[in-house]
Amino acid sequence: MFVHESTRRQEVNLNEPIQAVIQIAEPFIKSNGVVLEVYLTDEGPPLVMADPVQLQQVIFNLVINAVEAMAQAGNGARILKLWSQVTPDRTILVRVVDSGPGIDPKIAERLFQPFTTTKASGMGLGLSICREIVEAHSGQLTAFPNKPHGTEFQIILPASDVRN
Repeated sequence: MFVHESTRRQEVNLNEPIQAVIQIAEPFIKSNGVVLEVYLTDEGPPLVMADPVQLQQVIFNLVINAVEAMAQAGNGARILKLWSQVTPDRTILVRVVDSGPGIDPKIAERLFQPFTTTKASGMGLGLSICREIVEAHSGQLTAFPNKPHGTEFQIILPASDVRN
């Protein structure tokens, strides 16, 4: 993951890596008392040219981070929402939204920089690697506060131009 070289890309329905992450992470999600809400588009479908394993790793990291953040938040509602969407400007949007405590504004400015972490035992590399992977796929990874609380991460990728 640390090597900057071209990976083998293929046309990927972005709902598939999301569903794979859900299957892998579901026991962890449930054991932390998190309610999972999934809204996967059937419009399109959401096709991108990508390394599916790398995108799955990004989504997995965002989901695990969200569950861990909500677990540290105390007794409030723990809701994790996952969306996929084809936008009018031909991009594919994936949203990972949690109802956790949110991110301290002092940390938010440098959230994607290496060695920035909100976890006591975290190394602070996960989000910077995730952003590198998304950017290597000509996309963007952003985060901002979810109202009234929590955090929303958005992955925006260009839609595939491959036609069958």
